[in-house]
Amino acid sequence: MYTGRHTGTGEVFDRVWSATGRHLCNGDSSLPAGLWTVIETMRAGEHVMATLHWMVAFGEAGSAEWGVGPRAFVEYEVQLLKVYDIQSYEGGAVRSKVIEMPKYVGKPQEGNEVEVRWNGDLLDEEGKVGRTFQRKKRAKLLLGPPRHSTWLSGGKLVPAFIDGMVRQMGEGEICELEVQPSWAYGEAGDARLGVPPNARVKVWLELVAYVEVDDISPLKDGSAIRRRIQRGSGEDCPLKDDECTLSLRVRGTRSGQELHKKDQFEMVMGSMPEHASKALRAFCRGAHADTVLTVLCSQMRKGAHALIITQPQPVHTCTACSHLRRGGEGRRVEWSGVEWGGVEWSG
Repeated sequence: MYTGRHTGTGEVFDRVWSATGRHLCNGDSSLPAGLWTVIETMRAGEHVMATLHWMVAFGEAGSAEWGVGPRAFVEYEVQLLKVYDIQSYEGGAVRSKVIEMPKYVGKPQEGNEVEVRWNGDLLDEEGKVGRTFQRKKRAKLLLGPPRHSTWLSGGKLVPAFIDGMVRQMGEGEICELEVQPSWAYGEAGDARLGVPPNARVKVWLELVAYVEVDDISPLKDGSAIRRRIQRGSGEDCPLKDDECTLSLRVRGTRSGQELHKKDQFEMVMGSMPEHASKALRAFCRGAHADTVLTVLCSQMRKGAHALIITQPQPVHTCTACSHLRRGGEGRRVEWSGVEWGGVEWSG
């Protein structure tokens, strides 16, 4: 929002000052070029006063429309309410405007499980929103190669371009997409949704969450899969000799039987006492859960929550994941990093 005044008299010649402000694209000719130079230096929420030289304001002739005389210096009071990041993809066929920034750094990758929420509207020839053909709906997909992902739920009527767009988004991000027919529903449209042929659409898309799924088995054969359920806080992971407090659940994947449960489990990275190691292995029917915890906790941050699912296979190599597969039945191991501290600091 902004107010334009004559510098000599303070008389207002232009004013848009309200909670909603005015939505403009960078460089809009309704504002002086010099004011855009000022706005480009601002951040959302910033409030400034700017005096513009006539050369970057209304020029030598002034503006009869705004009642600004020749070679007039003007003053603007400006508050930048919000900034929208606008990008084009697929040669301009998809135009994205970010409404809400992501909560975390990082974007989903191939192999991740993604949950989205979306809403679809038809656009008329002038680009105005018409009828809504899909109200806010949730869907889940497993990211594969581009445009070849697997929809796990709610994906029967989801336009194919959403598969590509979520790869450009972060968790919690919301964007508005204007999509040309070639990347929406094509020449045929979609009778099930009431989308006519060659229809331009506007889609509201939210990346609700995504789960990182990694194959951590020694041979990358899918025998040990890690799913990160919750991100941790902080920047560092525990190192050797750091003290960790964990919660731990161990279940058999076939029987569903809970083999071991401990809500407060303290461990020193890399130096678990022998009696504690033996006790933990005994609870897990021979699986070397102590080794697994040491390796995987080294990759976790405070508050992180991960789920490891393993399949019964012979031990291939002496690694944490192969240790976990001992005993004939796959182990489902779930733990949360609650708090940890190091030798030089406290957690």
